[in-house]
Amino acid sequence: MSAETPPTVERLRTLVGIWLVIITPQNEVFVVQNGKNRLASQKVTGQLNCPAESYEEEDGGKFSNTIARAIREEVGRVIYDPNLTRPLALIQLDNIPVPQHVVAAPYLIPIEDKGWLTFDPQDRQESSNPQWVKLSDITDDVRLQIGPHNVPLFRSPMAAIAEVVRNAQSGKPYRAIRHVGISIKPEVYQYLEANPAAQAFAA
Repeated sequence: MSAETPPTVERLRTLVGIWLVIITPQNEVFVVQNGKNRLASQKVTGQLNCPAESYEEEDGGKFSNTIARAIREEVGRVIYDPNLTRPLALIQLDNIPVPQHVVAAPYLIPIEDKGWLTFDPQDRQESSNPQWVKLSDITDDVRLQIGPHNVPLFRSPMAAIAEVVRNAQSGKPYRAIRHVGISIKPEVYQYLEANPAAQAFAA
């Protein structure tokens, strides 16, 4: 399956998230802070990630068609050249205890300056606290503490996406489809359900 091929009828149970990797010439990547907890999407409140939106059949047969809608809903406004936008490797999240297959389809969206982005999303419940981070800082090494649980600051598969971006920039070959394991176990979500006021702190 290429990065431009939507799920077939047989793969309707596949959840495909289109990730907007908005990046400046200084390798600064735009991220937001999660405002919701969701096991299938491997996210918890407080984590950072690139804006993402699920592909829908109404998007017209190409994953790239989701980009404009995702920008409106999750970012606001971005000045960018669609001709410079490029799909990266598909990244499948394995071993998630939900019925769907979960796949991230990141798109590299170069912009000339941070001022070309205005954060004014239609959906303000999904994320907040917009910021720019260095591509080199996106790793699984930085952690958050949620009660007794330790989780990555950057939502999965951000670290894998950052590696694919670095490989693409340096001309290194990379697999069209990558697999990553889950980074947040079900017991973290069970803890959050039992403790809705729990906060995430830098570990």
